[in-house]
Amino acid sequence: MSALGAFEILDPIRPVGLLADLKQMIKAQHGANPRSKQSALGPSELAHPCERRLALRLAGAPKANEGGDPWASIVGTAIHAWLGAAAVADNARLGRERWTAERKIEIVPGLAGTPDLVDADSGTVIDWKTGSAARIAAVKRQGEMDPEHRAQTSLYGHGLNQTGVKVRKIAVVYLPRSGNLEDAICFEEPCDPELAQEHLRRFEQANRRRRHNAITRTEPDFAKIPITPVKCEHCPFFAPRPSSPVQCAGETAVLSHNAA
Repeated sequence: MSALGAFEILDPIRPVGLLADLKQMIKAQHGANPRSKQSALGPSELAHPCERRLALRLAGAPKANEGGDPWASIVGTAIHAWLGAAAVADNARLGRERWTAERKIEIVPGLAGTPDLVDADSGTVIDWKTGSAARIAAVKRQGEMDPEHRAQTSLYGHGLNQTGVKVRKIAVVYLPRSGNLEDAICFEEPCDPELAQEHLRRFEQANRRRRHNAITRTEPDFAKIPITPVKCEHCPFFAPRPSSPVQCAGETAVLSHNAA
């Protein structure tokens, strides 16, 4: 018998214990990441147009949806970390602080965020977005930044201006998770203070409703809060068949209501 005969030849397609353990290791580390455990509301969430999602988030409702496979998020986080290090290294090469990466700011009390990058030379706040080749191609066809990304970056611009950093422009850079750097897309626009104020008014209105419920000891009726069914599958409160008042069927609920 050859030496190899003493070993079991494993089918590479069949799941084995080692692969399961490695996946568990990866998921555990993802769950321990500060981005995964973030409890305070951030600009990316406020930028989402759904009022019910915002109300549930401010109420601290438990998650019903973990958002599926974490790998895209893990890759995106790793890319963000690499880009932050690249900005620091470029400052050293330049001998000055052109780039400010990952600086946490308070936008208004109760709302803080961390802009990915600020360019002092052009007065631009920059947000990195990573996606599949198909997603990048769709953005390119769209010809402009996603409305949520515009709102998120405008909120960063508002917060930075409050700290004395003069932001004149916002930019969203879409980077492919696979493919080439040449496939990257950058959209730049003047910073729009009114867009940021629009979302801050939504934030204050939702907070007033929450405070009123607390003072009057009224149980909030989330079902009466309007839904904007955008990317429902990524919503932490999405459940195709809700089993509690703090879960939402999203687009399914809207279709059912319209059919009634």
